[in-house]
Amino acid sequence: MNLLLANIHGHILLLAVALCFHPWVALRKATRPAFGTRLTAYLAASLMFAGNALGWYIYPDYRIEVKRHLYLYSEAAGLGFEVKEHFAFFAVVLSIAGAYAAFVSANQRHPSLTAIVRLSFAAAAILGTIAIGLGIWVASLRGFAYPAAP
Repeated sequence: MNLLLANIHGHILLLAVALCFHPWVALRKATRPAFGTRLTAYLAASLMFAGNALGWYIYPDYRIEVKRHLYLYSEAAGLGFEVKEHFAFFAVVLSIAGAYAAFVSANQRHPSLTAIVRLSFAAAAILGTIAIGLGIWVASLRGFAYPAAP
């Protein structure tokens, strides 16, 4: 497994999840997203998508080289990694939906979409934080650099 790509994948998504917190917090009292908030929403969704795409790219190597050994080492760690993948996917979808709602609310002057933007990024931030926590936990139990027998 290419560890450099795995590390880049994790760092991109860590930054993306951190960016998801900005629209959530910035839109507490706003009637519509300001330019900076929209920019952060677009960047967060783009990085979430890019990190997820990189994860899909390295997944075949993970499945062949690491997954079986991870389950042999700890079934909880293997299941934790599977849950992480699902939470991360939902976080990506919610961030893209939030960015689209931010775009529409600014360009079509739909201030009612601000709550949707805020809730989408709130859910993406929470799910992404859980996914990152699970990923760090799994990597700390048994680093991906050493998939050999437990």
